[in-house]
Amino acid sequence: GIAVGRVSQTSKPAAPASNEHSTNDTGHASTNGAVLFNDETFSVVFQGKSCELRNTKEYAFIKRISKRPGTYVSLDDLRASVWQDEHVEKNTVQRVVSNLRRQLESVGLVNLEIDGKTNRHHYALKIKA
Repeated sequence: GIAVGRVSQTSKPAAPASNEHSTNDTGHASTNGAVLFNDETFSVVFQGKSCELRNTKEYAFIKRISKRPGTYVSLDDLRASVWQDEHVEKNTVQRVVSNLRRQLESVGLVNLEIDGKTNRHHYALKIKA
């Protein structure tokens, strides 16, 4: 199976940076097919490549659909988890997906595919071998 994990998570966002991290060895873990997230740098790491997304809707979006790769997430669920139940138009979601695809591709993360075509208004993260 594909593991999805967290590289590190800051318990207090305002805390000063320290050298202590509860991190996995990202190089090792990502070579085993894991999609990892670093909540300190808002980065997604896969197969030794990292894409820093900053604290954006794109980061929240990929983190949400990565919970169960290959499983489609409804637009309503995405509105609840990514936009905190704020009403957003479908074209806003599509713009976030388009930006995310472009950002992942720009750093060579071409094996992480965001599929929104197969099931209209549902999105899934597909991980290609």
